[in-house]
Amino acid sequence: MTAEVTAWKTTVHPQAPERGPAVHFHYRFTSGDRWAAMERVELQACAVDDRRVVILCTLIVKDSLVDGWFGPSTEPDLARTTDVLLLPYQMYAGPHAGDPKDHDGYVPPRILSPGSQL
Repeated sequence: MTAEVTAWKTTVHPQAPERGPAVHFHYRFTSGDRWAAMERVELQACAVDDRRVVILCTLIVKDSLVDGWFGPSTEPDLARTTDVLLLPYQMYAGPHAGDPKDHDGYVPPRILSPGSQL
């Protein structure tokens, strides 16, 4: 399965233009595997600046909407956005995460927040 941001732009949010800049982005999931198409996939979408410092993140889920918004916000300053990235999120470690003999070794990635350096 592949997930990609297909377009993004810094603009004003149509429902709150007075609240500062917002980032509108479009994304898509593609898969040639019919089994993968049935799985739940969660990713973090993050607006980052030119040094790859996270400005703001949100959760996206395969088969949900194909576009999303960060903001509007002046703090953090979304006008500094230079890219929108998709990152792993899958936080469910499975039914046996606390059992040392059954745990599969999966350790969920950390949640990114404003100020995280990628």
